[in-house]
Formats: sequence, structure tokens, C-alpha cells
Amino acid sequence: MLLVIGIGVGFIFRGVSTATMAITDPGFPGRGWAIFFGVITIIAGIVVLAWPFDSILTLALVAGIWLIVIGVMEIVSGFGMRSDVKKVEKITHPAAP
Repeated sequence: MLLVIGIGVGFIFRGVSTATMAITDPGFPGRGWAIFFGVITIIAGIVVLAWPFDSILTLALVAGIWLIVIGVMEIVSGFGMRSDVKKVEKITHPAAP
């Protein structure tokens, strides 16, 4: 229960800070999207605090899916870095003629 409350409060703080940063800085890239996601995050925090017991299962499901997505992205990123290292090695250590 305490974990859910902490997550809900964290969502609200993150949403408020994201939306406030985007609203106050007119040169912020993707300003409209940042405001939108800030408001959505605030709403998610309020929902989590309003229904903490129902939110536990949803949070576990979302966290599990998110961790799988992060893992896949890390693997893809690792292969991309490996390719970049090989390109840099070809440039810095050209083969002898």
C-alpha cells in the first residue's frame, strides 16, 4: 500500500515538474507534448492515489511490460554500439595496403 502511495505521489510530482518546465520555457523542444504528458502523468498519479488496491495489479503489469521493453531496447542499443565501434575501428586502424 505504501509503495502505491509513493508511486502515485511520484507521478504527481513528475507531472507537475514536467508541465511547469514546459509551460515556463517557450523555447523548450516538444513543448506541447511535454505539457500533454505532464498532465497525463498528473492524472495517472491521482488515479493511483484514488484506487490504490486496484492500481497494484495494473502497476505490476505495466512495470513488467516496461521492463521487458527496456530490456529489448538495451539489446538493440548494444548491437548498435557494437556496430559503431567496428566502424570507428575501421577509421582509426585502416587495413595495411
